Amino acid sequence: MSEKRPKINIPLTPLDLWVDRISFLIFFSIWFYVLAHFSELPEVILTHYDGRGVADAFGSKQSIWLMMGIFSFMFIGIYILNKFPHLHNYTVKITQKNALKNYRFSTRILRVVNLFNLLLLAYILKTMMNPEDQQSHSLGRWFLPLIMMGSVVLIIYIFVKANKINS
Repeated sequence: MSEKRPKINIPLTPLDLWVDRISFLIFFSIWFYVLAHFSELPEVILTHYDGRGVADAFGSKQSIWLMMGIFSFMFIGIYILNKFPHLHNYTVKITQKNALKNYRFSTRILRVVNLFNLLLLAYILKTMMNPEDQQSHSLGRWFLPLIMMGSVVLIIYIFVKANKINS
């Protein structure tokens, strides 16, 4: 990044505050749930699903901690990155004139992605830790197509909205 981008304070809207609060509530709820129910888990749990959402690997219940660590690192990393919108990637040159609207949009997208990641983690952990779901050994056939479709829709939305903001 050779250009100097303006460093400005982005005031949080009520929507931004709401998404952050819900995200932290889910984050701490997931941790509480895992800590409260870890001892009840069988020694061998589901650890991987194939493209159809069917379990294809099993491992130690200790693998929950690796998953929790990865998701915690992602959540906290995205949250911190959101404090520095001048470091994000943009499709236009950022100037003092367009910085606020581009930074606000970029930080909002990251907030939504962070919330979405937490919801995915909650669903996957529920499936891994719930004995009834372990019996079926499946996330559901809809899981991967829905995630892929949602990702494509989000990317299209980002490009359309970013072009609209900057036109």
